[in-house]
Amino acid sequence: MNKIILIAAILLTAGAIKAQNNQHVWGAGINFGTKDYYGDAGSAIIFGDVNINPSLRLARYISPSFDLGLNASFGRYDFSNPDSTVGPYAKIFRTKTWEAQFNVRYKFNNGYILKEHSFIQPYVTVGLGYANFANRITALNTSTVKEGGLNIPVGAGLNFRINDRFAINLQSIYNFNNVDAYDNLSNFRRNNDKYLFTSIGAVYCFGKSIAIDTDKDGVPDERDKCQGTIIGTKVDKNGCPQISETTIFQVREIASKIYFETNSDTLKEISKKELDILVDILQLNSMINIDIQGHADNIGTPANNMELSQKRANTVRQYLIEKGIDPARIVAKGYGETKPVDANSTEIGKAKNRRVELILHY
Repeated sequence: MNKIILIAAILLTAGAIKAQNNQHVWGAGINFGTKDYYGDAGSAIIFGDVNINPSLRLARYISPSFDLGLNASFGRYDFSNPDSTVGPYAKIFRTKTWEAQFNVRYKFNNGYILKEHSFIQPYVTVGLGYANFANRITALNTSTVKEGGLNIPVGAGLNFRINDRFAINLQSIYNFNNVDAYDNLSNFRRNNDKYLFTSIGAVYCFGKSIAIDTDKDGVPDERDKCQGTIIGTKVDKNGCPQISETTIFQVREIASKIYFETNSDTLKEISKKELDILVDILQLNSMINIDIQGHADNIGTPANNMELSQKRANTVRQYLIEKGIDPARIVAKGYGETKPVDANSTEIGKAKNRRVELILHY
């Protein structure tokens, strides 16, 4: 019953944690948990005695999928099984243990299965190490028998990020050994002794932050909105190629020469020539998107001006689409008379306010 209560407490504690997911190169952790024996004297998995054992871990981030780590744990295990069939001398024993292990973790929050910045970060682990046992049959007050050998830990766990430095760790590791010394009953009934180590603890991440930059443009992938830019291309803070001043000027000039028939959304022929130049620019810069913004003066009602500016923006968008530009790259929005650039009290000001703006972006 005590074991069930402890496991429930671990799960409730872990489930209450909220986490973020910024990675750092190194991580140091401390866990506390129970070692559950399985061997010749019986099985203490889940329903055995509660024995709290500490463990320490130092880990190194290798890639979004893999971590390498060193683990060390120590403590003792008191076993009592009145129903054991191996004889009275083995019903109660105490074993002190320590282990040192090298292990590899495969993380599911690697960007392929789960997002790298997932709230819950599951993993599986396997390793190789050394385990030392010092066993004494307490019922008979025997002398301590010491033995050690290879240890293979296999298990799974979860990390719950609190912030970019701290995490809560919950894991369960099943340990295979090449010795039969946990219970001091060598080759009695089962093969080499095994044990399950279930623990909860805290992890502190430190060292230089991981900044993966796949396309080598100087902007980490997590902030890069334009993955796959050609090496050597100048990019902005979002990792997108910088739009040249020449291109920006050209598009601004095109926008100033877009004209419509009076009180209509029909393009004048002279405007189509300008839009053909815009089509060429967009085809040469296939990653660039464009916002078409329609504006009006204050002649007429605000509702009519809003409707007309939207129709005119849509007309420009439709012209570009018919010329082969992907619709997903084009957004058309009418603003009516809500964003004047000059006073509507003069004819010059009204003429400036009747306009189409073309905004290039990634």
